[in-house]
Amino acid sequence: MRELPLSINKSFYITLCLLASLIWGFGALSFNLSSSSFNHFELFIALIIVLFCAFHLSLSVSGQRKAVFCAQGLFYINAFGQRRYVLAEQITAVKVHSFLGLKITRVSLQQKTLLFFAFNPCKKQLAILRTIGYSI
Repeated sequence: MRELPLSINKSFYITLCLLASLIWGFGALSFNLSSSSFNHFELFIALIIVLFCAFHLSLSVSGQRKAVFCAQGLFYINAFGQRRYVLAEQITAVKVHSFLGLKITRVSLQQKTLLFFAFNPCKKQLAILRTIGYSI
């Protein structure tokens, strides 16, 4: 059985950190002008985004969150830590979409669609997926 782990989508984490820093910057700038509950909420949201990004990136780098394709199907661990396995017969297509510099991996199943923001296959991995038998 040949396993093909998807690589970590660095642009996703960079974009999240940039978004958090923009929110943090606007919140800090408006906080100097007036201290309102909305400014506290902005700073709180920015802090939550930064903590989410750091936590999930550390889990992805350590291997506790992953997505792996193989000849029999797809194995992934979702954001809540649940292990999921999808049989290859249920997978209809695997597509990589680019949106504003972010790569989103879309795995179409018979009944639903899975979106992977934190993981994406590189060009070499896409070629290997074609040889395994996935329609890309």
